[in-house]
Amino acid sequence: MLLLLGACDDGVAGNAGRSTATSGQPVQTASIAPSAIKKPPIKQVIVDAGSDASTDAGAKPAKIWARVISQKKALPSAWDHDPSPSKRKDLSAKCPPEMVNVADKFCIDRYEASIFSGKQRISPFYHPSQYHSRILFNLWQTKFAKHPTAKGLTMPIPKPDLWQLSAPFKVKAVSKGGATPNGHTNLRIAKEACEADDKRVCSPVEWKKACKGEKGTKFPYGEKYIYGACNVFRGTHPIRVLHKEVTRKKGDKKGSSALNDPRLNMVKDGQGHPLLEKTGTRKSSASKWGDDAAYDMVGNLDEWLDDPGGRFVGGFYARDSREGCEKGISSHPASYFDYSIGIRCCRDLMIRIIKEPEDPYGD
Repeated sequence: MLLLLGACDDGVAGNAGRSTATSGQPVQTASIAPSAIKKPPIKQVIVDAGSDASTDAGAKPAKIWARVISQKKALPSAWDHDPSPSKRKDLSAKCPPEMVNVADKFCIDRYEASIFSGKQRISPFYHPSQYHSRILFNLWQTKFAKHPTAKGLTMPIPKPDLWQLSAPFKVKAVSKGGATPNGHTNLRIAKEACEADDKRVCSPVEWKKACKGEKGTKFPYGEKYIYGACNVFRGTHPIRVLHKEVTRKKGDKKGSSALNDPRLNMVKDGQGHPLLEKTGTRKSSASKWGDDAAYDMVGNLDEWLDDPGGRFVGGFYARDSREGCEKGISSHPASYFDYSIGIRCCRDLMIRIIKEPEDPYGD
């Protein structure tokens, strides 16, 4: 029986009172003088995941360390690292060029967000904070081997860029087509990321209206469910691909569950297709407004709503949902995060203020 639990974030980075499953510091090895060794030490070896780790006779089992790959290899597309949003030039000036005008009422991002700090891309495979990125990266270098499948034992751990692990940073949501969107978000991060670009997290009413398109249908493409039209209800679940068993001790709230394994959104299905797709991949999953559309509002990643009680909507790629734009999850607090939850922003229409020319003969 799988117990699937994510993590919570209290928003206080570096809190010394936290109980964590790791020291939060990079593991260092040091040579020990033979004269200083009184007892045979545990043989701790770093191996490529999947290889056999031998131990000295009588010693405790060796600790296996995962193979690590850089963010450049985990996220090889240069477009994923470009902080520019995807823009259209032929739209109404009432919305920014990376947003869709919804019924002339409000604007919504055309795509799920990629998160940046300035011009630097934040890894989409970790919670977008230095505190949690560091903890989870250190944790999963050994936790990967706890109850792995064959795939789970050989798949490498993506390493965030050093700056993401070294110091706190600010976040900004960028609406980009053809990019890998960020999962592992909570409502606090969603609000900070949207507000950094003068936007906000969508209200439940706004999100649902935008998702249903100008025809107001249950799914972006119509009233009846069509398998494969949106990236949802996939036959492969990434947790089952990597883990035989998922458990968490009572009271453990620091991201030690499999739902924050940083490899989950890198998993592919049996045909070699990625489970988490680049934004806008499925043109059939388009919520149309005039000659424009918002993509992936159903499927790919769940998306946070502006609900202090905690609610996300849309269904992610492995959720067994046929509810379309009406699907929502409200069983987690706003501080919750896991690999399946992303961000999409809204904003009010922009109103141009036309200043009357001054009358040179006036008072």
